[in-house]
Amino acid sequence: MLATPSVDWQEQVQIALAVGNEGLLRRILIDSWPAAIAPSHVGSVRADVAVPVGEGRLDVVLTVERTVCALAGSRPDLPSEPVIHDHDHLQFLTGCVSKLYPLVQNQSLSKVVELLSRVGFSEAAMHQILNLPYHAWYKSWWYQADGAGSLSIPFQRFIRSRRYGDGTLTLHYKDYYSQEPPGSFVGETLQLPLVIRQPQEGFMATLERVNRARQALSAEKALLVVDEVTPIEVEGFAHQNVSLYSIQSIPVSPPADCYHCTQATCSLQGQLQSPVQACRGFLPEV
Repeated sequence: MLATPSVDWQEQVQIALAVGNEGLLRRILIDSWPAAIAPSHVGSVRADVAVPVGEGRLDVVLTVERTVCALAGSRPDLPSEPVIHDHDHLQFLTGCVSKLYPLVQNQSLSKVVELLSRVGFSEAAMHQILNLPYHAWYKSWWYQADGAGSLSIPFQRFIRSRRYGDGTLTLHYKDYYSQEPPGSFVGETLQLPLVIRQPQEGFMATLERVNRARQALSAEKALLVVDEVTPIEVEGFAHQNVSLYSIQSIPVSPPADCYHCTQATCSLQGQLQSPVQACRGFLPEV
């Protein structure tokens, strides 16, 4: 019987992250310790593996949409509208007004609908927004984050639309808020380095690699995937703004040997010269 090729576990982590779904990437951000981003703030996530930087490369770069505000009622934890006690309370919540911001400019109907739908607007709301009279505004309640990171501070957002003869649309918005402006329509894009700790790599050597990765991305935080770590190292990394995630929680593919695999549905099953070294569907001969 042919020997099963050995596979570097570091490479396996990179492969798992390269093909991992967004759910896995979100878990890494949320379940790392300390959490890299609060669960309510994690939007879309993408992983880029082996990213060239200068003369070296970064293990993994996570591109995250960090949610800073959300449409009321768009999530189970957000009420459909805030409780307004009286006119004075309403004035307090909406006493400040932002400048007018462009949301989309000269975009197709399908792209505008996709954006509004992703934010959480219903079909009825989108129909109203896209068919507003020239001087009309669509009003909606939103929530922005408080000091603890919870989306709990209500504000009102006004949206207007312009439809052109070529079928494209332009949308603008402005916000009415109590103290701090929301800052963006939904969120901001962050890039976080994810470093995979090498076997037998010391604390200082690991932290040096983490800091180089942070410097390359101008990032304040970083994630570190570890196999073994001591309690004092955990505390040290945490104080350096590094969130830890266990390699045991990442579903890596086991080493594979296509020639001795019994997975009949695979086109490489039984191939002696198969280039595959690891596969989640590997079924060895019994």
